[in-house]
Parts: sequence; structure tokens; C-alpha cells
Amino acid sequence: MILMCISAAIMAEYEDVLRRPQLKLDPARTAGSLDVIRNTSRLVKPTRTIAVAADESDNRFLECASTANADFIVTGSTKHFPEHFELIRIVTPREFIEFIAPVLAQHRL
Repeated sequence: MILMCISAAIMAEYEDVLRRPQLKLDPARTAGSLDVIRNTSRLVKPTRTIAVAADESDNRFLECASTANADFIVTGSTKHFPEHFELIRIVTPREFIEFIAPVLAQHRL
């Protein structure tokens, strides 16, 4: 099963980024997308502070993933993260799809 996990800090960052004027995103679509994330993700409360990512705000993703016992962090900014953290793999969206597609295909049989 694929389950997206978020924390309050991650949700706040998503809201901040998606509402930046320079992105010129439609406010209604942005609000709808944020609602989908809220309604389909598992909200976790990180239990510790982590400071290993190059970008300080990216540590919130490590904290969330660690608390959730996640297998992956999927990000377009892998350079800001260590290659692995604990047992969590840091991958691009493409790498995640390449990994998960064969697994999903096996479960359809």
C-alpha cells in the first residue's frame, strides 16, 4: 500500500509554496489540491528534531518520515537530503515510479 504521510510543518510548507505568487497557480485548484492532501494523507506528529539535511526546512520531511516509519521520501530536491536516512530511501518521483510500478503490476495478478 502507498500512503502519504504529512506533519503539520509539512502541510504548512506545501501551503506556503503552492500559494507563492510567482508560481501563478489557480487559487481554487491550489485549495483543492491541499484539501486532497489533507484528506488522503496520514497526519503524524514527529517525536524528535533532526538536523542533517542541507536545507533546514527539509529536516521536517526527515522527522515526519522517521516517525511514520516510511520507506521513501519522494522529492525533486534529492541533493538537499542524504542518500539514505535510517532505513528511508530518498528518491525522485521518477525513481519512485520505476521502483513501485513492477511491485504494483505483481499485485494485479
